[in-house]
Amino acid sequence: MTFVVTGLGWMTAVAWGTGKTAAAFQPVSGSFSDAATRFRPAPPYPRFNRMDAVSKAAFAAVVLAAKDAGMDLSGRKKSVGIIATTRFGCLETDSAYFQGLSSREGTGARPHQFAYTLPSACIGDVAIHLGFTGPGFVVQEKNALSLNSLRFSLEILHRKEAVSMVVGAYDTGLLAPFAFEKKTPAYALFWVIESAAARKKGYGKIEVRKNDHVYFRQKRVYDLFGILDRIRAASKGSTPSLLPPLSFTREPMK
Repeated sequence: MTFVVTGLGWMTAVAWGTGKTAAAFQPVSGSFSDAATRFRPAPPYPRFNRMDAVSKAAFAAVVLAAKDAGMDLSGRKKSVGIIATTRFGCLETDSAYFQGLSSREGTGARPHQFAYTLPSACIGDVAIHLGFTGPGFVVQEKNALSLNSLRFSLEILHRKEAVSMVVGAYDTGLLAPFAFEKKTPAYALFWVIESAAARKKGYGKIEVRKNDHVYFRQKRVYDLFGILDRIRAASKGSTPSLLPPLSFTREPMK
């Protein structure tokens, strides 16, 4: 069975966009606070303003990817699953909630923050908003850009447990001691993958071949960012993209 990447959505600390503006994607050090505050989902989602900045960014990137893929955004039920990978997850929100909990004998804790002390909370929100009924979970690993979540998604599609899958990664820009080094770049990056039978042109075919190697547009990719690189390279006037080195380790070549 052949699958196609049909949509792309992204957010950084300063901007957001889709596959059509992929050349503008460039993670920078900072938090999502600015971009996430300015973004407004369409159609509106009542709980959006209660989310922490990290959840807003992941939510926004998924909505943008779904829109880019031409999905129905009305909230009608659809067999779509979602898998996200993250390194730091909701650690920033956990820290803020704990600080509130430990102040004023616990009365400083904010209930809306507690709701987002799980890294999968934003995935649940966007699934409700868009009507996704397929499998959904968050994978936490040191290299959030690894291809593990993508392989999981393609396996789910092969097993016909969902008609489409949204897959990607998100992380916030954290200050020391959480980042251990300098402040890390903030990014949220998601793709929509569908069967080629959907007859959508999309950005190219994606598949897992021998030895679990992933190929996109007939060339092997080593991490999720490699897919974006291929999309950018196919866009007229695009320039090569370079992520900051901190923990964006590519899978070893075999």
